[in-house]
Amino acid sequence: MDSLCGRCQESVHDGVMCNSCAQSFHFACGGITEQGYRKLGDRKFHWRCSTCKPSNKATGKTTASPGSLTPQRSLTLENVMQELDKINLKLSPLQSLAADVDLIKKDIAQFKVVEESLTNKIKLLEQKVQIVENFKDELSSLKSRVGALEEDMHTNEQWLRTNNVEIKGVPQKATENLFDIVGKIGNLVMYPVARQNINFVTRIPSRGRASNAKSILVSFINKYSKEDFVAAARQKSFTPADIGLQGSQKIYVNDHLTTRNKQLLTKAKALARENNIQYVWVKHAKIFTRKNSTSPVIPIMKESDLEKIGANLNNSGFDLN
Repeated sequence: MDSLCGRCQESVHDGVMCNSCAQSFHFACGGITEQGYRKLGDRKFHWRCSTCKPSNKATGKTTASPGSLTPQRSLTLENVMQELDKINLKLSPLQSLAADVDLIKKDIAQFKVVEESLTNKIKLLEQKVQIVENFKDELSSLKSRVGALEEDMHTNEQWLRTNNVEIKGVPQKATENLFDIVGKIGNLVMYPVARQNINFVTRIPSRGRASNAKSILVSFINKYSKEDFVAAARQKSFTPADIGLQGSQKIYVNDHLTTRNKQLLTKAKALARENNIQYVWVKHAKIFTRKNSTSPVIPIMKESDLEKIGANLNNSGFDLN
């Protein structure tokens, strides 16, 4: 029959018995290991519990029985080796950890190299951006100067055409006499043109026309003769048949405009058609427009003038001043 533990009062199936008080204890409650108890041999018959052990009044410590669990253990080579094995077991993960630390250190070193390279590239880019910023104002100034030079070149190009007249709609022949054609037109419009008043006359390509006939370019000796000839030609509508040639299309006599001014004139006429503007004309190689006979005359020098006219028309007005 099992007895009760003298400490925890639980049933004791296998434990130790105090030789003094005859109480049974679990090994743990008796303060001794089972292995230590077995090693006592015959001395286990003299084992006493902690209550029955004689106390050391001088030191206040109880005398430990052989094999009992006490704070002071006897040091043996076996115990030392066991403890060293435990320490080695605990320290074994540190070797792997040290390898991981070395790998991390190498990665960090590589990151530092990459970071330094990127830093240098960023500094180089910043320097280039700063150079661009420094030239920003200068580029803006150069852009303005280029724009002004382009305007001057266009003005000079148009000025060089001051004495020129462009005649469109005259059929072209292989054996034609251009001086004779210009003379016939002059006679028809009541402004006779003497050959000595013409510097030169030639055919030039004419854009935007279905006919293959090139325009006739007439260069007068002076701009006054040219202006009078153009003014007289605009007073009369005539065709090639009127000057002894085949064809019923209308002949046009105009100032010799630059390509840019021709494009501007085309856009001005398109704007006039879309907005019921009655007048668009060219005088002294300059383009003008007028909504009706009582409206102010508006010069058109560039496309922004057309945009301004369009904006005023949308606001139910036409006066640009």
